[in-house]
Amino acid sequence: MNKTVKAIIAAVLCGNLLTTTVMASELDSKKEESNNIQQKINESKEAIKALENTKSDILKEVEDLNNNISVLDEEVEGLNLKIKNTTEEITALEKKLNKLKEDLEKNKKIMEKRMRALYMNQGQGYVETLLQSKGLSDFLEKIEVISTLIKYDKGVIEDFKKNQEELDTTLITLETEHKSLESSKALAQTKLDELNTKRDEKNTLVAKAEEDIESQQKIIAQNEEEYQKVAALIKNLESPSRPSRGGSGSTHVSDGNMFSITGGVGYQITSPYGYRDGLYKGDGEFHPAIDIGAPYGSGVYSLMSGTVVYAGWMNGYGNVVIVNHGDISTLYAHNSKLLVTEGQQVQGGEQISVVGSTGWSTGPHIHFEVRDSGGQRMDPTPYYIY
Repeated sequence: MNKTVKAIIAAVLCGNLLTTTVMASELDSKKEESNNIQQKINESKEAIKALENTKSDILKEVEDLNNNISVLDEEVEGLNLKIKNTTEEITALEKKLNKLKEDLEKNKKIMEKRMRALYMNQGQGYVETLLQSKGLSDFLEKIEVISTLIKYDKGVIEDFKKNQEELDTTLITLETEHKSLESSKALAQTKLDELNTKRDEKNTLVAKAEEDIESQQKIIAQNEEEYQKVAALIKNLESPSRPSRGGSGSTHVSDGNMFSITGGVGYQITSPYGYRDGLYKGDGEFHPAIDIGAPYGSGVYSLMSGTVVYAGWMNGYGNVVIVNHGDISTLYAHNSKLLVTEGQQVQGGEQISVVGSTGWSTGPHIHFEVRDSGGQRMDPTPYYIY
């Protein structure tokens, strides 16, 4: 075996060993990432549970506050009604007092008018009027008239005093009650305002809890989406990669139109798909892709239309793009630059990256893999067209 053959065998062995090590390392990395994501999801769920409990407790407090507010509302409403009635009674009493004073003024004027009439009748008063009586009968009649007038005037004055005292007493009582009601209302209103303030504060806390719950739910959704992506990658990495010696695996092609992944340039396949015969102790390691010797900086194009399910760094693979085409998915590794992002829709023949030598690579090339919908690796050779 000459030196050239030995060199080729050594290179193939290194390449196969490198691929196996890369896949194992990447699988461990993705499993660890999956566990970390699941832990984040669990933490968010626990956070939501705690927030729900906090929200429930606050809502109970709000319910209690609402009950207390209802009681105080009724109390204030009752006090307002009492204040209204008391105010009306005070107004009615004041009208009665004014009417009483008016009646007294009228009686005073009548008495004054009568007194003036007596004095104008030769300046005589009650005594002179009696002395001028023409007889006993006239004297008695005048005494009776004068006595009646005096009793009437006295009665008017006494009734006024009595009514005024009663009205004044009632008025004082009503005004005192009115002040007491106003004070009770002010106190109840203060408590009501405090309860309303507390309720507003609690409702703000409820809104904040709901906002935090929504935020955690979004985090869970994002992490679950990321978890599914990582799970799909783990599935691909764990899928059987050793087809039988008699065949090269499934070669089913999607019905979609295929395009050249090199942009129509027929670069040489430098490392084919499958086993390498003639290695130490029989079969060599299995190579699950084809390596295409494209120059650094040349374009890498999507085989068919599809959705980018991964675009980023992957241990060993370097900068990698994975596109889901429906029936199959394609992987393009060791890129120097990525031109697409996860979730992006790409067209067949659209440039998705730039050839490089990132990751575990001995030189610029396109590492091209094809897998079916179940994650089973397929021979990508039939898909390399130009």
